Amino acid sequence: MSLTSEVAQIFNNRQQVAFKTMTAAEMTVALSPVVIFTITGGPIWIKAIFARLVAVEAAGVTWASTLCAIAMENAALAIAGAINTIITFPLGAGAGQVIVPALLTQPPFSLANALLGQVGQGQIASVGTFEVTCAVAGMTDDTEFFMVYSKMHPASNVA
Repeated sequence: MSLTSEVAQIFNNRQQVAFKTMTAAEMTVALSPVVIFTITGGPIWIKAIFARLVAVEAAGVTWASTLCAIAMENAALAIAGAINTIITFPLGAGAGQVIVPALLTQPPFSLANALLGQVGQGQIASVGTFEVTCAVAGMTDDTEFFMVYSKMHPASNVA
């Protein structure tokens, strides 16, 4: 393999982070699925998907998520928390999967993830979208979303 090929391979294999801030108005538009990230060009290996609350979120708001049109958890989760609360999304569709709320810090796979059998090496996803449905109007502020991933194809991208 040439040096150019080696450098290209190393570049494509590096871990990347997609980031997007969504306003409360964007999250609750028509209370329907909202595209957070779009995967294009080829498959990716997702290592973590999480969100950070930018403001205090009151009880009553629920989220459900899909990845490439597949439900990622068995039930919507009530999102409530303080500023900087981290919320992790499950990686893998299954009956026992749930979105895991946290306090200010948690590893990508929390104790709750482990107890629910969600600890693994991530999720492979093809071209498609990661969407969140906010089932109740009333979000108070912006939310930041993050996806940690590696490209599985040179043309793969997350926008």
